[in-house]
Amino acid sequence: MIDIHAHVLSGLDDGAESPEVSLEMARKSREDGVTHLFATPHVMDEEFSVLKERIEDGVARLKSSLMGESISIELLPGAEVHISSTLLDRPESLRHLTLGFNGKYVLLELPLQEMPRFTHELVFKLLLKGLSPILAHPERNMNIMERPEKLLELVERGALVQMNAGSIMGKYGESVKNTAELLLRNGIVHFIASDAHSAGSRPPGLSSALRRARELIGEDAKALVEENPSAVLNGETLEFEAPKRLERTRKRFFSWLSDRFSS
Repeated sequence: MIDIHAHVLSGLDDGAESPEVSLEMARKSREDGVTHLFATPHVMDEEFSVLKERIEDGVARLKSSLMGESISIELLPGAEVHISSTLLDRPESLRHLTLGFNGKYVLLELPLQEMPRFTHELVFKLLLKGLSPILAHPERNMNIMERPEKLLELVERGALVQMNAGSIMGKYGESVKNTAELLLRNGIVHFIASDAHSAGSRPPGLSSALRRARELIGEDAKALVEENPSAVLNGETLEFEAPKRLERTRKRFFSWLSDRFSS
């Protein structure tokens, strides 16, 4: 399996607290069956070229430690870029922080509450620059939980979707889990990743989420942790067909209502 989203580098964000935790996270990933792990620290509106150097340095140091501990996992650079309106004027600058630093796929983080009005415009401008935007864990966004068709509109425009393993396992609550299942069943998920931040409370691991996804969509789930991430790894174009509309279930609708009014 290939994990395209993990906060495994220490000293760069709210992920691994120390080099020792970084090693433990990588070890747990490998034991779970992950062969390639993208290090994707949070990036806000900063100087991207400087951050690129810091990430490369962190990856190089962790790779050396992995070799010393005989942990056979391939570590790759990347970033999770928080979207902001300032990116509209310089979308090409995100090429510095694509997954694998290969100039193709950029992992974008939406706010957890709203979906900014400029999101569609940013996706369009990135695509014009030859960049493929991947939206990180949109199933956790409040607007999308309430109106998941908003995400479908972005996918129809060319955006890709990365779902967190913890979402489908219920680690972020029932509403997030229900939304994740809805998106999976409707073919609006292209990747499952760990979004790991620690070795304990938010650990790496994809195998349990893959088993659950198989229960929902069958063997198509395998592509979300193998074939599709492999395209990212190799900088290849990922082709997909967006669904025409969302198929909801009464169970999901009334569960959402229950969560909404009991919280």
